[in-house]
Parts: sequence; structure tokens; C-alpha cells
Amino acid sequence: MKKMKTANGTKTLRKSVKALPAGVAVLIMCAALAGCRYVSSYKALCLVTSEHSDSGYMSFSSFEGTKVFTFNVDEDEKIDYRIKVTEGSLTLSYDSDGTKKEVVTAGPGDVIDGSIEKPGDGKVYVIIETDGECSDGKVEFEVN
Repeated sequence: MKKMKTANGTKTLRKSVKALPAGVAVLIMCAALAGCRYVSSYKALCLVTSEHSDSGYMSFSSFEGTKVFTFNVDEDEKIDYRIKVTEGSLTLSYDSDGTKKEVVTAGPGDVIDGSIEKPGDGKVYVIIETDGECSDGKVEFEVN
């Protein structure tokens, strides 16, 4: 191995070469995390979820936090939704272009049917967020 002269004496190039894989690993991890716009984080009781590229479902006895669904949507499609909450409140938002847009807030006893018309082309994040704990709820999505 070659030796390099530094202000403090000689230093082997070997130490620099050993640090290179660790630096590359850190850069790859940072790049991977930068691609994640939204993260699900919640506590729940009796939570059942299903997610596909064109539909999603969430049913719970108790839920508090954020759940993110990701759908692939063509520019002329819409996302139909149905929300039911017995207690508490939750907000439905979406993001397809880097800006989160609030769609509707469901409160105690609400059953809401609606559509997100032309949410964007490509990957669309549908975000469910609660304001405290919600009980006995169901959220359904379908891309049409």
C-alpha cells in the first residue's frame, strides 16, 4: 500500500480505503430514505388492512395515528372512498405532487362516500390521520 504524507506524519491509504464501503452504505441509506414521503405510524386494536395498487381497505376497533396507502393512478382516473367512524375523528388527505391536500374529515357517527377526482398521474399517497383515538371504523378505497 502507498503511504501518503500528511501534516501529522505518514498515514496509510489503507484506512481511507476501509472507510469507503461504510461511506457508500450511508449514502445509499440516505437516498432510500429520501424517497419515502409519508410513513405509517399508529397504535391500533383489531386492525385489518389490505392494500393493492388499485384498492385499499382498513377496518379497526381502535386506531390512533397515521396510515398511508399508495396507489398507482392514471391521469383520467379517480379514487372512490367510503369512511365510517363511530367515535373520534379522522382526516383523509392525498398527495401526488409533493403537496398534501385535505379532502374530508369524518367525525363521530359519520359515514361518508366520495371521490378524489383526478388526483394525479402515477403514484398517489392517500393519508389517514386521526385527531386522538378513533373507535369502530372502516375506510375503503378503489381506483376507477
